[in-house]
Amino acid sequence: MNENTTEQNHELQVNSTELLPTATTLASETPEALPALASSPTLPTLSGFSMQQTVNELKKNIEDLIIFAEENSVCIIKTDEDAELIADNIAYVFRDEGKDYFERMSLNYDNITPIKAKDMYTQSMSKNLDMINFGKIFQLVNDRDNNISYLPYIKDRIIKAGKVDNAYKIGNFDDIGNDAPSFSDKITGHVPEILQLIIDNAFSVNEADILVIGALTAISGCLHQVYTIYDGTITYPNLFFFITAPASAGKGKLALSIRIVGKIDNELKSFEDRTLLFSSDSSATAFCQALKDNDGWGLLFDTEGDTLTNSFGKEYSDFSTQFRKAFHNESISLRRVGSGYLIVDEPKISALLTGTPVQIKNLFRSTENGLFSRFSFRILHADVVWKNVHKSRTQDLNQLYDSLGERFYSLYKAIEHGEQLMVILTDAQKRIFNIVFEKLQYESIKKYGANISGTVRRLALTVHRIAVILTVLRIEEDGNITSPLTCCDEDFETSMTIGLAILEHDIEVFVKLFPNEQKANKYNKLLQDFYNKLPDTEFTRQDFVNVANELKIPVDTAQKYIKKFKDNNDLTNTKYGYYIKTFEYDNAA
Repeated sequence: MNENTTEQNHELQVNSTELLPTATTLASETPEALPALASSPTLPTLSGFSMQQTVNELKKNIEDLIIFAEENSVCIIKTDEDAELIADNIAYVFRDEGKDYFERMSLNYDNITPIKAKDMYTQSMSKNLDMINFGKIFQLVNDRDNNISYLPYIKDRIIKAGKVDNAYKIGNFDDIGNDAPSFSDKITGHVPEILQLIIDNAFSVNEADILVIGALTAISGCLHQVYTIYDGTITYPNLFFFITAPASAGKGKLALSIRIVGKIDNELKSFEDRTLLFSSDSSATAFCQALKDNDGWGLLFDTEGDTLTNSFGKEYSDFSTQFRKAFHNESISLRRVGSGYLIVDEPKISALLTGTPVQIKNLFRSTENGLFSRFSFRILHADVVWKNVHKSRTQDLNQLYDSLGERFYSLYKAIEHGEQLMVILTDAQKRIFNIVFEKLQYESIKKYGANISGTVRRLALTVHRIAVILTVLRIEEDGNITSPLTCCDEDFETSMTIGLAILEHDIEVFVKLFPNEQKANKYNKLLQDFYNKLPDTEFTRQDFVNVANELKIPVDTAQKYIKKFKDNNDLTNTKYGYYIKTFEYDNAA
């Protein structure tokens, strides 16, 4: 383990004897504010996600907002409801340090005296919030031309992920993945040793990414004794990943990941009707029966996405409904003719699929059926360089992964012999998790429409599950197998780094493979024409009035269109009275 891990800030951890709050509620038992994270280990600022950097950014954002309001005589709080919402969310994020922020925000609101402001904030500190709405604080002043937001880098990433370059048209598969980010280069040196060996022995960053995903997913299929609490319910660390790439791009290397769990699979196969690896070329009945025979857990692995597509395309073999339920560990049932119902309680199955972009289209068909959003994607673009296939290695890769399999098998058996193992996040981690994903959801929906919301929300669950898996892999290094295990900040930051990168891949798949289901095509034709004719460079009011005149659009209507584009983050102000587009629309209706 990285030596910094031993410096974990224990003061911010949840006491192991306390009840774990849900992931969407406030853990109020600890008084420390987020800024108390200063002593926590963090990934390098320019490398990956950093808790401390996020805290500093949030403080700067809220201070900028307050200064803007003070200098421009803006009354942020206009109603008692505004005051309660602001107090609740400031208290959630900043705890004691937020008192000054709230008092300054309430100065220009006549219904709140300084004494009442302190009392309100004290009450907010004791609340368990069901919904996080930190962004609403900034929306209250968004009717004025200002560029103040919170965690602005998230908006930039969301826009970049779905940007359509002039080099290709939307819906074209050829260039998918060109600009999608990697993550293994950002987490190296901060992961459990098993994953570090995988990164160190990969040919490239892209290869390291898919092999880390493969290892995490394969391992997740074996952790049926490990659980966490998410959104108030027990959930298990199962992952659903789809690696997409053109033919011969290198996704076949994922077969190495299966060797990590090969010994477990061989052990199970020594028993009748037991197996770890499930076939996607199965009928619905065969799939559910195999899952039940294996006590409801295992791994679906297939290197050809069309195999599962063919299964889902036949009435007798379509187990897509059961598959969707399995992602959330919901009980699944199947009616058998003459034999009653086949029921699997709390299925714990993971899925690792590979295929071309065309196979994604064939398998998911639409982003609206729920199956698409359950999968996380990693796009692997075909390198146009020749790989040195004769490069000498210190160890054969098959032997390396077999040795990793021996190590994981020992960990697996240690967990199997004990009681169920619970993994929890610290209070500070939960608060940062909620704030970041609130922002990701808001910006994604604004940019791409409501259909993307399922992807963001289920990615949040996937990130939480990755944090659980990383925490379990640390057992091999520190020997601590006492439940509950607390995720260290380093592993939380690693899971967030992976998640932020994966979201960009998810969005790119969504935008390029399902163009008709994004918000861009949900504007009517006149709106799209108006937007498309606006200058691609910085422009002024007179410029958009000229475009409106050309299209015979009244100036008042054009002004409303501009506001609509701004509200949807399709336009932004570079300065007062100046605008620039942030997205390119396809002209297809």
